Amino acid sequence: MQQDKLNILSIDCDYVITTDNLKDLVKMYLKYVDKVDLKQITFSQIHANIFNVLDPLWRKGHTIDIVNIDHHHDIFGLCPTLKNGFNSSNWLGYYMNKPNFIKSAYWLANYESVHQNPTYDDDAIIVSHNIEEVILEKFDYIFVCSSPKFCNEYGKICYEILVEITKSNKKCDKFDFTKSNILNHEFREIIPNN
Repeated sequence: MQQDKLNILSIDCDYVITTDNLKDLVKMYLKYVDKVDLKQITFSQIHANIFNVLDPLWRKGHTIDIVNIDHHHDIFGLCPTLKNGFNSSNWLGYYMNKPNFIKSAYWLANYESVHQNPTYDDDAIIVSHNIEEVILEKFDYIFVCSSPKFCNEYGKICYEILVEITKSNKKCDKFDFTKSNILNHEFREIIPNN
């Protein structure tokens, strides 16, 4: 049974490579965070943990629009030949292959992001470099990952700022909106149940 369409905001803090990226992302986050229930906000170390957000929605028959703010497009990743494989570098591609799940996918890239990739199809996602173009009335879920291996100091600071904004906005004293990791090692891949 088809459910209502949901809007998902996915933020990988490796997007933030300059002070302007940091300022723009924090400003955008402040615009949306108060409208999202705390139970629907996830902070994580790795992007593969978005599985904990997206998989239940897909299994329940939801359709989504997703905005991925990220230095990388995460469509196919490092190992495109791995059948049904799922990791931080191909999570978006994995879910784009699920019929009737992702209606629209947007990638907010920074100007240093690499676009020319033989596994990347320009028609697969809408690409923008302007955070002002990410305009939705609201998001139903927010996922934020730190990607410590790929983040510079601005990205690391951004992650901590978004945590503090969320704690303050939602009036929670502890970091109780963090989900457990589905991967124990950053390059270990899993094959989710179909």
